Amino acid sequence: MTQPLTQGDEPATEPERAIFLTAAALLEQGRVFEALSLLLSAGALAALLLVQGGLSAQGVLALALLSGFAQAYVALRVRFDAALFQALADGRYPAGLRDLDAALTMMRLRPSGKAGRPASGRALGAKGLLLRQALLVLLQLAFLLGSTAL
Repeated sequence: MTQPLTQGDEPATEPERAIFLTAAALLEQGRVFEALSLLLSAGALAALLLVQGGLSAQGVLALALLSGFAQAYVALRVRFDAALFQALADGRYPAGLRDLDAALTMMRLRPSGKAGRPASGRALGAKGLLLRQALLVLLQLAFLLGSTAL
């Protein structure tokens, strides 16, 4: 069981730092999904421009491109979270999690209802974001492969 969330101006506890470091390392793996999605997007765009397929095949290729755009948005969020987790793990964000939550809320990067979550909850949320990124890449691949069947 993890310790409660550090609040205020206190730096993260050692167990929290371990969670933040692990989450940052996990989120860095999103770069693989990002690169794969870029390749799939390039393939879908090339197929749309070069291959004379039916209207349904072109629609599926367009869906592959849209999935790539959605993945790119999620990838931005994954990278942002990775940078925040790394800063928290390294102690480069000494203001404390309460101030971080206030900054994220003020910038409308996080709903106010998610403020004050424990380190473990934050890490699990970030893991879910990485899984969403992976699913979007799989969806993109499925659309691209499906377009070849049409």
